[in-house]
Order: sequence, then structure tokens, then C-alpha cells
Amino acid sequence: MENIIVKLKESIAVFCECTGVPVTVYNPDGEIVLAFLSEKKFCSIFASPDGRLSKKCIDTLSFSSQFSTNLGEPYIFTCPSNFINIAVPIIIDNKHFASAVVGPLVMGNIDELVLAEVFSVHPNSQALLPKISLAISKLIVYNATHIQSLSTLLFNHLIGALKNWQDYEHLH
Repeated sequence: MENIIVKLKESIAVFCECTGVPVTVYNPDGEIVLAFLSEKKFCSIFASPDGRLSKKCIDTLSFSSQFSTNLGEPYIFTCPSNFINIAVPIIIDNKHFASAVVGPLVMGNIDELVLAEVFSVHPNSQALLPKISLAISKLIVYNATHIQSLSTLLFNHLIGALKNWQDYEHLH
């Protein structure tokens, strides 16, 4: 088990270094196992002092992680704040070991509608508007092809690093 965590850590660190996108690895219970480039996660602005996500976020993450595991491939989804995320299943010995979640990422322009959605998920965050504005100015806008490429890249990279392609084969 420890060997798998070491391989995951090395592989995802390289992926993040090359792409500059944040990745968080969650176990099947939704607990964070590993986190990379957390400071680049837009939603980190809204994290509670104990780092917990909102119930909407937890439910979306849980559903998307399980769905990607059932598919045996990456699943691209939008979070409650309308940002793009990619759930990549990590299956070991035909069991859901963890999920690597890439994001949040931006696709398209950030306008008033996006901000309204952010504030509907985090209604008590009006005081954070200066931090939110600064964070938005630093976000990279991706196109659909780039999002798909990121999902394929991480998925193939993890399968290659863990050398467990047969765990995914039976799901297809």
C-alpha cells in the first residue's frame, strides 16, 4: 500500500510540474490522501478552517469519483460553482483505491453568472470579493480540447506508473 502511495506521489507531482494544474487525491471515503498545487485551487479561498468542503461540493465529488470508477476512465464534470474538474479513477486489484481530481479549471469567460454561482454555493463570502477578484485574474482559461488532453494525460500517466492497465480493462 505504501509503495502505491509513493508511486502516486511521484507520478502526480511530475504531472503537476509539467501542467501547472492542481490535483487532489481522495480515498473512497472522500478524505484527502495527497494534494498538489493546492494554492492554485480557486476553491481554497472558501475552505473552512478545518479544510472541509461544502456539502454540495462533497456530494458532487463523491458522485463523480464513483462514476469515473464505474466507467474505468476519467470523468469530466462541473462542480457546484461551475468550474471544470476531472475525476481520474485509481483502481488497484479491481477495487476503487482512490480518485485523482484535477481542478478546478476554467473553460470560457468568467462573468457575473459564474460569480453568482460561486456566491450561491458560498453565500457568506461577500467579504472575500478582493481575494476572489485576485484569484480570478490568475486563472488560466482552457478550451475543451485542452481539458480532454489533461484527462487523457493523467489517466495514461497513472496507468503507466502503476502498471495496472488490466485493472481497468475489465471495466470496458
